[in-house]
Amino acid sequence: MASIVNDPNGRKRILFMAPDGKRKTIRLGKIDRKTAEGVCRQVEHLLSARLSGQPIPQETAMWLRTIGGPLQDKLARVGLIEASDAMPTLAQWCQDYLASRSDLAPATLSRMNDTARLLVEHFGTERRLDQVTASDAEAFIHALEKRYAPNTVRRVTGWCRQFFAAAVKSEVISRNPFQGLAATVRPNRSRSHYVTPEEIQALIEAAPDVEWRLILALCRYAGLRFPSEVMALRWGDVLWDRNRMNVANIKTRRKTGEAFRVVPLFPELRPYLEDAFALATPGQEFVITRWRKRRCSMRKMLQQIAHRAGVKLWPKPFVNMRASAATDLVQRFQHYVVTAWLGHTREIAEAHYWQVTEEHYSQAAQKAAQQGAASDGKEVSPCPNAPSESSKNAAPCHLTQSYAMCKSRHSMTSSHPENSEKTGSFPESGAHSGALDPYLTRLIELWPRLTDRQRRRLLRLAERIATVS
Repeated sequence: MASIVNDPNGRKRILFMAPDGKRKTIRLGKIDRKTAEGVCRQVEHLLSARLSGQPIPQETAMWLRTIGGPLQDKLARVGLIEASDAMPTLAQWCQDYLASRSDLAPATLSRMNDTARLLVEHFGTERRLDQVTASDAEAFIHALEKRYAPNTVRRVTGWCRQFFAAAVKSEVISRNPFQGLAATVRPNRSRSHYVTPEEIQALIEAAPDVEWRLILALCRYAGLRFPSEVMALRWGDVLWDRNRMNVANIKTRRKTGEAFRVVPLFPELRPYLEDAFALATPGQEFVITRWRKRRCSMRKMLQQIAHRAGVKLWPKPFVNMRASAATDLVQRFQHYVVTAWLGHTREIAEAHYWQVTEEHYSQAAQKAAQQGAASDGKEVSPCPNAPSESSKNAAPCHLTQSYAMCKSRHSMTSSHPENSEKTGSFPESGAHSGALDPYLTRLIELWPRLTDRQRRRLLRLAERIATVS
């Protein structure tokens, strides 16, 4: 049904009769005969599917996903495939993918739109999805590293990988060029800061209204994520009689399957909740209402509050408030309790939240000083005749301890001979004598010189004799 025609200079084209009765031409350019025959065979399959109204064979469908965009355009122009079957551009695919993800949170969708914008800026609007290679992906990441922090680059890499992984899953392309590139965000302890009670109290006192004071208290004392969990908190979630509140798991509900978690109304938090509740209007649904639509300026406002309070604002202010809350709680409650309240795993807490504070260093120094004071004047001098512990063939621990105890008992009885008369001591050679048995003394002196094999033979011999006797 289709034939190959040789043109001058090694060019080839395929001729076939379309379903509408018109002769169509597909120009292949300079290619070898074998390749042209392979294309011609797939053209016949496509033409047969068009004439019979049947689906495209699986082999031909896979072939369409592996060919380049120019050949797909030629097949679409002659009516063998739909224009939608052609390879999409990078910009078109990102746009279509984001439009299909109605399950994404608004903040996540915004960040993925930013990633799509960065991709289009780097590769251009006409770049096809299959034309992005692994080396192109590495060049894109290197370009980002000149503009953004390492963790930002890793997060963007993860979203780029997500775009292309969806294309691989849909069998639009056969490989993911971003596969294998680092996309896991690493903890950056240089930006960690423990928010002390004095610092948060100064910010709360300088806050402009009740809602701002409550926002700071929720982040620092209850460890809520801002803005997602704070802005989603409703008055119906606050259980005053039970001293707890239900916090929506905005970030983790897709992974854990739990829509909310239960958080106590901590004593430090409850007064600010009560103040906000007293000023709430009848029928008010959300706890925070005034600042719900002005989240974009919240960080700037926090900087102004810190300036009025005379506090130097730390990096990642809201994240470090949550981390400080986790650090305080884990010192008072079990790990599994704190992670259940704050809505993260222990691994995440160890990597990103739990911090070493100045109080920890002070406590360690105080304990060391107390131990040093307790040990003053109580140094124990080693026995002059005791075997050396650093010797390769040192005597066993129980022998050296027996030796030391016997020597100590002997020195006490020898320095206070009247004690033996008062206590009615046994004769010097007796088994209960305070003096060290001369045979045991000789054995301890010889023990370091014996090998392990000789020691075992000697012990077996002593056990055998003791059993017989």
